[in-house]
Amino acid sequence: MTVPSPVPDTVLFLNLNQSIQLTKHNYSPWSYQVKSFLEGYVDGSHPCPSPTKTVTGKTEPNLAYNCWLRQDKLIVAAIVGNIHPDIASVINQSKTSAVIWTTLSNTYNKPSHAHIKQLKTRLKNTTKTPDITIDDYMSKIKSCTVALANLGNPMNNEDITDAVLEGIYATIYGPII
Repeated sequence: MTVPSPVPDTVLFLNLNQSIQLTKHNYSPWSYQVKSFLEGYVDGSHPCPSPTKTVTGKTEPNLAYNCWLRQDKLIVAAIVGNIHPDIASVINQSKTSAVIWTTLSNTYNKPSHAHIKQLKTRLKNTTKTPDITIDDYMSKIKSCTVALANLGNPMNNEDITDAVLEGIYATIYGPII
């Protein structure tokens, strides 16, 4: 028994409505979530096929190219639909999903002294206020520490514990003078 080959013009529609919207501050969790949908296209492991193919000495249109192109356009639309409008100008000249992905990664996932400093400051200024739950507070802490680790500047467990306790302490007892 033979298994039929996939139809060359099958295209998957992507609905990322429930995903995180990319902002200037959340590239790491956004990319983790979105990349799980887009692997193969954005990482280059499923490259664009040639627009034509030669069969028995005759050049003809390659249906796999048309399918790939339609799929990539849907992926571009899904990515663009999941970024904050302030970021759209960064990718508005990009033609393929792989180029968009690389551009966003190079823009928001590069370690720079200023970015690392900004994350450390955000972590230091994160406090547990009465209007947020402990889960939300810890999520803010974790977001900063994961982003620092992804930028090659991980914090050790003792420093993370200190940051958590300082944020709670500041709320209960106020600033130390």
